[in-house]
Amino acid sequence: FPVTIGVVVIAAASLVLAYLLRFNFAIPSEVTDQIILNLELVIFIRLVCMVFFQSFAGSVRHTAVADIVKMSLVSFAGTSIFGLTNVLFYQVGTTFLVPFSVLIMDLCLNILLLSSTRIAIKYIWGYRAKINSKPGKGVLIYGVNESAIVAARALNYDPALIS
Repeated sequence: FPVTIGVVVIAAASLVLAYLLRFNFAIPSEVTDQIILNLELVIFIRLVCMVFFQSFAGSVRHTAVADIVKMSLVSFAGTSIFGLTNVLFYQVGTTFLVPFSVLIMDLCLNILLLSSTRIAIKYIWGYRAKINSKPGKGVLIYGVNESAIVAARALNYDPALIS
């Protein structure tokens, strides 16, 4: 549930910020109604993409590069769907829902905001765990494969796992 709220806030913020950048922070009054309609559509599309690709399934505190790549692909899929909707709307009504420059900026901002919030939460969680941790025992992990690296990272972030 908190992930859903975060996705909605980030989707709305990235679209509004993209419009602000597109119109040099002076959005014309005739565009504000268009923004409200687009916000509803973008939030719906982003939520459907998040659920479809299950990009919220992983733990935020164990975010890795693969999670960032997956979120980027989900954002790209959502922007592609919105872009196709934009083209279809133009074919029917001879006007675009949103300028394509706003779509591109929205994609970049969405990826940036999603990634940076996940990374910030991961580091805040790790910092909090280090502050609350007690000195533990030494552990030797034998191996250099991915599972050994994951185990080492998990122990670094949560020393309470060693008992």
